[in-house]
Amino acid sequence: MKNILILNCGPGLDEVRNEFGIAVEWIQREVDGSKFKCTSMNVYDGEMPSYDDGDAWILTGASESVYDDFDWIVELEQAIKLAIEVEKPILGICFGHQLIAQALGGVVEKNSKGWDLGSYPMNNILMHPLFENIETTDYFYNSHQDVVVKLPNGFISLAENEMGNQAFHYGKRIFGVQFHPEFTHDIMNKYVEVRQDMGANVNDPSVPKSQTSRLIIHNFLKVV
Repeated sequence: MKNILILNCGPGLDEVRNEFGIAVEWIQREVDGSKFKCTSMNVYDGEMPSYDDGDAWILTGASESVYDDFDWIVELEQAIKLAIEVEKPILGICFGHQLIAQALGGVVEKNSKGWDLGSYPMNNILMHPLFENIETTDYFYNSHQDVVVKLPNGFISLAENEMGNQAFHYGKRIFGVQFHPEFTHDIMNKYVEVRQDMGANVNDPSVPKSQTSRLIIHNFLKVV
């Protein structure tokens, strides 16, 4: 049985965690327990993987920025580089997506357009196995201020929205998505509520429901 190692990059917002739990649990719900075993590490607390830990990695979102000068972020970036060298399958989500890009020479910055918060469609989606059975007209859940403004050499952009890059592919088995396939509609609504109270702007407070974006995790596991 393959072991999926979930690298937890942050505890999440208190208000969300108290009601819905944490991202590790949301990702585990999308994993077929008859085919895969899930383990996790709290990398934000200093737990750090070796390149040979797990058969595949999934990196979660985080409240920090990838360019913050924290020891654990620097160490995780190095771990990602080593894992990519041995062709470890990796899926980065939000912060994870950005850190993979930064690790290989991409540029991540605070988005000059402001928060990407809520549920929004893509401008375009490149036909790719990562987006198999995902409706191109669907909505995708976002909660972030930073964006990959320059992809590293060799990276292929798979999707974009008005705020910037939303997904990429690199090499044989490296993927990143800026949006959150692990979110449910209720979780997304809670993030919008909490972050709005903190002063974040929401371009569309109606938060349309995503029908198929959760399949990103299933499609990644097909690679594994």
